[in-house]
Amino acid sequence: MKACVLEKYGEYPIYKDVNAPEIEEDDDIIIKVAGVGVCRTDIHEIFGNLKDRTRLPLILGHENTGYVYDFGSKVHNISKNDPVILFP
Repeated sequence: MKACVLEKYGEYPIYKDVNAPEIEEDDDIIIKVAGVGVCRTDIHEIFGNLKDRTRLPLILGHENTGYVYDFGSKVHNISKNDPVILFP
C-alpha cells in the first residue's frame, strides 16, 4: 500500500510503498482509507517538535475517513465496508 512517510525530521515526507497492516490483536480494526487530512500535528512531526513521543519512520495523517476492511474476533459492532470517521 502507499503511505506518506516521514523518514527524517526536517525533511519532506515521501510517498512510498509500505507493508499493509495485519490483524494482530482480537480487537484490532483495519480501515481502508478513503481520505486523510494533514493537520498542525503532522507539521510539528515533520519539524521534529514531537521527537520525544514518536519514532521514525512515521506514517503521517491521522484525521482519516474510510471503510472497515477487516477486524479481529472480539469486534462485533461493525461490518466489513462500513463507512467510518477516525477521530485522533
